Amino acid sequence: WAILAFTTADSKPARSGISARDLGAEIKRRGILLYLVCEPTPTLQDLVNSAEGLMFQITNSPDPAELQRIAAQLAASIVATVASGGTVPMTVPAIK
Repeated sequence: WAILAFTTADSKPARSGISARDLGAEIKRRGILLYLVCEPTPTLQDLVNSAEGLMFQITNSPDPAELQRIAAQLAASIVATVASGGTVPMTVPAIK
């Protein structure tokens, strides 16, 4: 499983009262990958760090080298997940 989130600023505190750090730890515990495209803030950085996820800064004028770095990080994450057996093949029913 993976979460891909796009946000432009910090989110509101969770109604449950859970901190960003605790939420990130729970995401990690459940084996969910977290990819966050956002304006970096301390709260969102805590979330990503605790989840051991990847954060990419949102921008209107992306640097080509930065886009290549992001693509490389995503690819490495996907390869590591597949290689570790963290994916399950999808089966498609036969069409009659």
